[in-house]
Amino acid sequence: MTTAPARAGHAAPSAVALPSAVALLSLLATAAMWARFPLVPPLAWAVALVAVAVGCAAAARRARGAQRGAQRGAASHLAVEPFAMALMVVLDLFHTHGSASAAASLGHTGHAAGLGIVLPLAVAVLAVLCPVLAVRHVRSVGFARGTLPVVAATAMAVMAVGMLLPH
Repeated sequence: MTTAPARAGHAAPSAVALPSAVALLSLLATAAMWARFPLVPPLAWAVALVAVAVGCAAAARRARGAQRGAQRGAASHLAVEPFAMALMVVLDLFHTHGSASAAASLGHTGHAAGLGIVLPLAVAVLAVLCPVLAVRHVRSVGFARGTLPVVAATAMAVMAVGMLLPH
């Protein structure tokens, strides 16, 4: 990987590949959640998604530091969707295993009531925020490169609405 700056008007290869990779991971996580996690357990998904979110945030911070005084094109919005998906996985654990047993498995037995309120609220806010950020991303990179993130954010938002609406 080169450290040379990209030419004006051309995005660096990692700037093009990272949003697509994050969107693909989000789509895979949405499909796994919809299929009730057939291959990889939910907590493994949650850990992987949080790790990707932290990695995206760190990469955006490094890029912002390297561009001090230049354009601020860091893609910190990429960290939002994997984090939202991780929260959805945890919320799904609460829905499928009951809040008390899910809280116990996560080590939060005394906080089950608080998590039962905060998690759905956070997922609802992020379900609105992710598509907005994806559309903003499309406006900055163009329709061809921004379609997959919009599709992934929309799928995540639809899954979130399905989880949050009463059955």
